[in-house]
Amino acid sequence: MPNAIINGTVRGNLTCLQHLELAAGARVFGTVTYQSMEMMLGAQVTGSMQPVGGAEPATLAS
Repeated sequence: MPNAIINGTVRGNLTCLQHLELAAGARVFGTVTYQSMEMMLGAQVTGSMQPVGGAEPATLAS
């Protein structure tokens, strides 16, 4: 999908080819692939994050 605003639970991989916004209520379980991303205070990602075309997934702080 090109753009998305998430404010709920996603189980599985999520790919946004343009802009992704993770609102405060977002809970993502899987790999998040994005071009640009906003992550609000309270949003959670359990998995990995990788920019579109990126070679290495970002490491999430715990």
